[in-house]
Amino acid sequence: MVAPPVFDGEDYQVWAVRMEAFLEACDLWDAVEEDYEVPPLPGNPTVAQIKTHKERKTKKSKAKNCLFAAVSSTIFSKIMTLGSAKAIWDFLKNEYKGDERIKGMKVLNLVREFEMQHMKESETVKAYVDRLSGIANKVRILVNFCSLRGAQEMMDENVKHCLPLYKAALHGDWDTAKRIFDSDSNALTANISPIEETALHASICAGHSIEFVEKLVDRMPADELGIKNKFGETPLHAAGVAGNTEAAKVLVKKNPRLTQERNSRNDTPLHLAAAHARKETVQYLLSITQDEDPSPFADKDGVKLLNFLITADFYSYVHYHLYLIMNLL
Repeated sequence: MVAPPVFDGEDYQVWAVRMEAFLEACDLWDAVEEDYEVPPLPGNPTVAQIKTHKERKTKKSKAKNCLFAAVSSTIFSKIMTLGSAKAIWDFLKNEYKGDERIKGMKVLNLVREFEMQHMKESETVKAYVDRLSGIANKVRILVNFCSLRGAQEMMDENVKHCLPLYKAALHGDWDTAKRIFDSDSNALTANISPIEETALHASICAGHSIEFVEKLVDRMPADELGIKNKFGETPLHAAGVAGNTEAAKVLVKKNPRLTQERNSRNDTPLHLAAAHARKETVQYLLSITQDEDPSPFADKDGVKLLNFLITADFYSYVHYHLYLIMNLL
């Protein structure tokens, strides 16, 4: 039989996950989860009743013994007088689980550690994925033990395998990205974040390297530049949000039709640039966005754009937009 994992006072959350799995494999977890009573046998018990009574008593004793064997001698001295497996488990949980603030700090430290990771020159993609996934799994365990449920999305199983590419896109690390693309051509259009961004979306939003964007666009067919995220936004929408005018020019040069694409809220890239007060990007997109059906300058879309421009204090563009509206009437 495999020996149980030993708890020495450190990394309680990791030990608790491993120990619960061990107890379940031994069919003892129910004796820890619930401190059930084993009633005395009735008069003239049947063979089946005797067997069940013995099994339930034995299971409680085994579960308690397992927990005694799964802690260091120092911790054993604290739990040796406790009467049941559940009492032992609850004591360890209350004593070592830690408060929300401490767990939150641990999560933040792990996130910082994750952000500092870089793919080594001699490292394989698989080894890099495994290293990042190890940190991600530690965060997931902490999240399961505290109220930071929002972080769970970040560790979605599908995203986990795309972490190296996501980090490369954020940091403009083309060498790492190229190695990933060379080993898997589907990675060019893969969803690599919880909101279904591609590497192109992520690199444009980060804005660290126009060279990274250029090389990525060069690898992709024109129609794939219109790939959309969870909110129906193309990479050009992302450029509008981020105010990444240089990236917008690279995209439009290869696929001019991107200016007319709408997201799930019916906004064009120009609308989003105006909504986020990206003046330079607004100026560029105003010069190339086409007035064609459905026109982004007319009716409700035109009014929405006008409101965005006024809110952003882009009054010179407001006059231009009003001129367009008057000519569309």
